[in-house]
Amino acid sequence: RSPLRRGSGSAATSAEDERSKLVVPLNFVKINAKRGDAAKNDVAGEQAQRTTAFPPVIVIHGVLASAGTYRSVLKRSDFAPFRDVYAIDVRNHGGSPHVSEMTYEAITRDVKSFMSGEGIDSACIIGHSMGGKVGMLLALEEPARVSELVVLDIAPKTYCNSYSMTPALVAAKAMYAVDPESLRSRQEVDAALEAQGVTDPRIRGFLMTNLVSDESRPGYYTWRLNIQSIEDALEHLQTWPEVQSSSIGGDSAPATTPRYDGKVLFLSGESSSYITAEDHAAVHALFPSAQIRTVPGSGHWIVSDNPNYFVEAVNTFLGDEEHEYSSQ
Repeated sequence: RSPLRRGSGSAATSAEDERSKLVVPLNFVKINAKRGDAAKNDVAGEQAQRTTAFPPVIVIHGVLASAGTYRSVLKRSDFAPFRDVYAIDVRNHGGSPHVSEMTYEAITRDVKSFMSGEGIDSACIIGHSMGGKVGMLLALEEPARVSELVVLDIAPKTYCNSYSMTPALVAAKAMYAVDPESLRSRQEVDAALEAQGVTDPRIRGFLMTNLVSDESRPGYYTWRLNIQSIEDALEHLQTWPEVQSSSIGGDSAPATTPRYDGKVLFLSGESSSYITAEDHAAVHALFPSAQIRTVPGSGHWIVSDNPNYFVEAVNTFLGDEEHEYSSQ
């Protein structure tokens, strides 16, 4: 039996206007646990009886990425081997629906609904960049839903002028400027992205994973993601939303600074400027137990830049293998 399962979450949808707190059913890929009792049940053909001793992992990608971006790493036999792993497509990305609303509130709402629909009470959240902010917000708003939190190269802050120079924003602007429907080959699209300032061929290759054949016009291409909504949301996605105290303690609770006291790991790219030494105080104010590690030889795209370090760091942080053997 293949360990992969692709599907759509059972999140509820609304027939009302998109602006009225729509919940989007998220496309996802599931990779079953590779080791432990659940994996043994899979081999024995007992899928209905599979259980894991640990909460699953939910991976939330960054802007312009998708559930498939880190698929080769997430499938590795040594990555979180005792846990089921879900990689989701955030709204307007991958195979998830296209809508006009693209806010952190909306994305976090989708993730909560996805977890409820899949029967996931609590999970380890791993989020990169935009996905890292979503993970932080989820942990601060509903800490019981987050067993552990791993944040990849993003800080709980609003990015202003320095953000405008980052490769991620350059890439988003370039994709918006390039109209693949007017071009006839992948090579032409690649050249157009380079002309728009995406000079790193690895980043262009990453962006090109969003290029798909236009089913309505054979021989032409289109972007799979909703680049218009993403472009419209770029300014908002630079911000760090205010977390309302009522989302933690209820409307009658006294105003407090939200914080998450669970296990947290921040991974910062060695050559990235997204997390600076000045950000550490803000991180620890919200996440007192947070570890902050620097990933050698990595920029903003940590998982692809240094996958071996990423896998080792996450596994060590989770400590599943030590727990598994101590319980035997």
